[in-house]
Amino acid sequence: MADVLRVAGFDVITSDIVTYRRSRPHSLIFDFLNGSAIVPPRFCDVIITNPPYGPQNCTAAKFARLALQRCPGVVRSC
Repeated sequence: MADVLRVAGFDVITSDIVTYRRSRPHSLIFDFLNGSAIVPPRFCDVIITNPPYGPQNCTAAKFARLALQRCPGVVRSC
């Protein structure tokens, strides 16, 4: 999805908590839940995510709350 958005002309930052063996490198290795916001909200129009769900979706709910604080635009879970 990131590649398609880049081709369409968007600035894209990808991140994950680790780089997995078969995944391509990310822009940032970042713990979204336990770190500070990397991208100042005024520069972030959209967060598109596949959050970790955790027991009873508690982790996903925490992730969504943080995403809404860090991005004044759109937060979309895929």
